[in-house]
Amino acid sequence: MCARDCPDACWLDVTVDDNDTIIKVEASKENPFTNGITCPRAAGDPQRTTSMDRVLYPYITKQSPET
Repeated sequence: MCARDCPDACWLDVTVDDNDTIIKVEASKENPFTNGITCPRAAGDPQRTTSMDRVLYPYITKQSPET
């Protein structure tokens, strides 16, 4: 099931490689509500999880004493 908080609650078929890296995301044809169609956000998960611009850790900055 998709982890996003939209009302469709899409069922996803996810293909991974030998290193458990997502290589393909498709909507499950078994879901009667979405009927095999997924949103672009879920379909973009493979690119998002392997992007060089992906955030790997939280950006926490120390505040100055004046604030």
